[in-house]
Amino acid sequence: MTNGAITDLKKLTKLYDDAHLLSHVSRKVSSENELMAVMKKTGGKRPMIFHHVDDYAAPVVTGLGGTRDLLASSMGIRAGMLRQHLAHAITHPLAPHVVTQAPCQQRCITAPFSLDSYFPVLRHYEKDNGRFLISGMLTAKSDDGSKTYTSIRRMWYMGANKTTLLITSREMQQQLARHEQTHTPMEIALVFGLVPGVVLGSQISTHLYNADKLAVTGALLGKPLDVVPCKTVKLEVPADAQVVLEGKCFPWIKQTEGPFGEMAYYYGKIAELPVCEFSCMTMQESPVWQTFFPSGQEEKIPMAISREVNLFDTVRMTVPGVREVYLTPGGAGRYIAFIQLHKESEGDGRQAALAAFASDKDLKYAVAVDEDVNIFDPDEREWALSTRVQAAHDVFVVPQCMGSPLEASHNLRGVTDKVGIDATKPLGNEKFERTRVIGEEKIDLAAYLDAKKG
Repeated sequence: MTNGAITDLKKLTKLYDDAHLLSHVSRKVSSENELMAVMKKTGGKRPMIFHHVDDYAAPVVTGLGGTRDLLASSMGIRAGMLRQHLAHAITHPLAPHVVTQAPCQQRCITAPFSLDSYFPVLRHYEKDNGRFLISGMLTAKSDDGSKTYTSIRRMWYMGANKTTLLITSREMQQQLARHEQTHTPMEIALVFGLVPGVVLGSQISTHLYNADKLAVTGALLGKPLDVVPCKTVKLEVPADAQVVLEGKCFPWIKQTEGPFGEMAYYYGKIAELPVCEFSCMTMQESPVWQTFFPSGQEEKIPMAISREVNLFDTVRMTVPGVREVYLTPGGAGRYIAFIQLHKESEGDGRQAALAAFASDKDLKYAVAVDEDVNIFDPDEREWALSTRVQAAHDVFVVPQCMGSPLEASHNLRGVTDKVGIDATKPLGNEKFERTRVIGEEKIDLAAYLDAKKG
């Protein structure tokens, strides 16, 4: 669809529209429950634009990165290259290019203001304790200013220009703790209206790679990312963003937040979270507002790909024959891994699963398959499990490990049992040879089908 990476959300939306990939919703839709209910029907996989949400002037887009094909196309690459593309960007970052004027600062509104006077803040799930911002990319800097942190964060909207902030990454938690001890606010910016490549760049682990995420994002997009200094805080944000909230987080000031529907379709716990207050809002002229379907593919796919980079590298250290890895969407992009490998010894499948568990504490199931199995095809995955596995011989359990606090069964005892499955065929056993039709790989089905007659 594209010849290169797109950095502006409006341009990408138009490109999708021209390619007949964008669905239009012209009827008036409520932000209270209705918009979320419509997104639930698509699972967040379909690019959509809502032209009339309540009485807001700004249209709302969603689903622009809702499939691996869409995410890859937005960066000008093939879906099969996503993991490799991100791995290359991590090791070959491009420092951001600072500009003095940017589309995201065409309008500037200083506090006091109410965000929901300009844009819809959605209610998502039935038992959520209010409205949440879930598509904003939080931007902050390390204490010494050497690294830029970016991440998609959940923020409970308290009204006017205040929110809470949920932080789960290790380095940011440590930094917030230092600010809490000294009662010094941490400067932040919350950025809305970003192309899928920017979201993907925000999902890598700063702790693991010691990388500046904006530099990694530039490499993903094939050129240095244009960033502009904020008006009221000492941060830089993507110049092509639609809306930016600038402000501070006060980690010693807490507010009760939750429950909220988490990514595994369960409600999270109620917690005391730090409060943020925004001093300034900048935006493009006639901005587009963007939201994600929480727990949907637009949220899970970037998280999965960032984990697949580490998963592949970790497995390859002990099983050089690994060909590809895949974290399934049904496993929330983190709980279930399939590992495709060229088997060289009988222990490779089991070793690959064991190595996979070392890559991510959240991983719960690891399945190793042969290279003739397409791990991105659910039918192929089930076929391998049903024809190449005998449970007593090929399945093993590693009990009472670390797990994900977002996974409901983990919270029963605070530990998780890991399940490894060797779904590879025995070496040299002709009974496992797959059937094949001569010349099937050369057939273009479209060339054989009659054109539709008028």
